[in-house]
Amino acid sequence: MAKPLNFTQSSVKKIPIPRVKVSGRSGEAWYKDSNKDSTPKLQLRVLSSGTKTWYYVVKIDGSAHKIRLGTFPDLNPDDARKSQRVKAGEITLGKNPQADKRAKREKEQQTSTTLRDALELHLSTNTNHSTATVKGYRQAFSSKTNGLEKWLDKPLKNITRTMVKNWYRRRLVQTKSGAMLESRYLRAVINTAIDEAKDSKIDLLPDGNPCDGLASINKKQKIRLAPRTGYIRPSDMPQFYKALNELHSDHPLSQFDEARDYLTFLLFSGCRMEEAAKLQPADVDVKRRIFILRDPKNRAKDTELPLNDQLTSIIVRRLETGDSYIFPDTTGTNPIQRPKKALTALQKTSGVSFTPHDLRRTFRTVAAKIALPMKIGMQLVNHSINGELKVDLDYIQVEPEELLEASNLVANEIMRQAQESTP
Repeated sequence: MAKPLNFTQSSVKKIPIPRVKVSGRSGEAWYKDSNKDSTPKLQLRVLSSGTKTWYYVVKIDGSAHKIRLGTFPDLNPDDARKSQRVKAGEITLGKNPQADKRAKREKEQQTSTTLRDALELHLSTNTNHSTATVKGYRQAFSSKTNGLEKWLDKPLKNITRTMVKNWYRRRLVQTKSGAMLESRYLRAVINTAIDEAKDSKIDLLPDGNPCDGLASINKKQKIRLAPRTGYIRPSDMPQFYKALNELHSDHPLSQFDEARDYLTFLLFSGCRMEEAAKLQPADVDVKRRIFILRDPKNRAKDTELPLNDQLTSIIVRRLETGDSYIFPDTTGTNPIQRPKKALTALQKTSGVSFTPHDLRRTFRTVAAKIALPMKIGMQLVNHSINGELKVDLDYIQVEPEELLEASNLVANEIMRQAQESTP
């Protein structure tokens, strides 16, 4: 509660400074004007830092407001009273200084918040994004091909629905998958900026996200991307596996032993590329026959998965290198990136067209074809389980030994496919 005080230059100077609270937060004290020629609505807030700020405390439309007038000694008591009377007169005439201030702040933020600001805000606040996802965002917004790079320094309020729709239609002609991915990025970035502004009680984009109109385009044009289904078929496995084993340092088309081991690990583990690439020596335990995925894509906690016989031989060989990562890049100190040259060589020599993620689908497909229980198959590739299915599968408990046995069964079936039809 504010203490009464006759505000004079001398009395305000002598006000004691509040102590800092035990929690470490600044202490504060409030004083109200007791001068008979003034009004108790003029108050002074004193902080532990020594700052003394004048406020006009008043109700507007039934709500209490504290209108900041200035600080002491820049604003002396007499000038503070004059400023308070001016504000009181404005309110009497129907003006709302707080609303005007908020409107001014909104206008300034609408003008100053650019798409580049929104992108940096999104990437800094969404800490669950993987390195690959962050890279994808940056590539999408720096690309001169898709046109988003030209918008980076535009205020968000200047990016209209019509602009976004026209951009999206052009991108659909060039690449449907690219258009849909980039539009998701754009929507997410702008939504982050809108949500951040709402926390400050600012309506950044009164008309909403300019990407909101894209759903109607997808509906009218019946645009829907079918899920990818590529995998290494049993009939292709012999030549594929033979070519994979030939990716070594003396192979004429590749100089990457690391790439061979990395791709083989993906095939026999079903791991995601970025999760396998991040593996470090501390993340593997050959004695316990496990490897640990740190901060996996499905946002689960660190996850232990089994090292089957094929994986164990790879890990033992990789540990002997002494590198910082199990699968390093050419420097030996950073994780391997997408091995483009090795992939080109492998596709050329095997005659099999594939992507690294097809190796993950291959492992999961083999697990299903040898009739592994669904929960075990999903656990081996660290797939999320949601909805009603999760309730049921959570009842089923799987021991680590069972996972290792199941992983070996999948690896053995992959080896059988690789050797069955080999001439």
